Amino acid sequence: MKVRIRPALDVLSPDKPAVFIHVEGNSVRDSSGSSYNEEEVKVVKALVRGLLNCKVKANGIGIVTPYRAQRSKILEEVKKLGIIPEVDTVDAFQGREKDVIIFSVTSTKSFRFAAEPHRLNVALTRPRCKLIVIGDGKAIYRKAKKTLLYNFLEFCYYKQRIYNWKEKRWMTSK
Repeated sequence: MKVRIRPALDVLSPDKPAVFIHVEGNSVRDSSGSSYNEEEVKVVKALVRGLLNCKVKANGIGIVTPYRAQRSKILEEVKKLGIIPEVDTVDAFQGREKDVIIFSVTSTKSFRFAAEPHRLNVALTRPRCKLIVIGDGKAIYRKAKKTLLYNFLEFCYYKQRIYNWKEKRWMTSK
């Protein structure tokens, strides 16, 4: 099924099937030791709202993250929109596809878990039409060199597909 997304938010444009959204915000550990990132949760909620406004069906949206705490926080927020898209950890999402995948990297301190190659393979290969990766690009650039996540960030930079959420603009190589 081919989904056409009217660009209510510039990052949702079908002209850019894979984008990275740079979000500055710190990851925090909960009492179970799992990480979450409140800034990324807010961005995920805004993106889901935008996708719904573009007539993407809730069952066509998948939200994945490496961390259980982030999954819980995202699910709590998107439920407030009156819908329940599929929100799960990367490990639990194996074998499923969605029209649009939003991948919340979450981590800002250590990327060993989030950037593990098998985990990233699942996250990056689940969308049929659109992949949106949300994370702190500066932290990835500093702390995750020589990883698939870093390579994805470099690819997005080369293609001018890194969007600075706070500044509401595409980052360019100039």
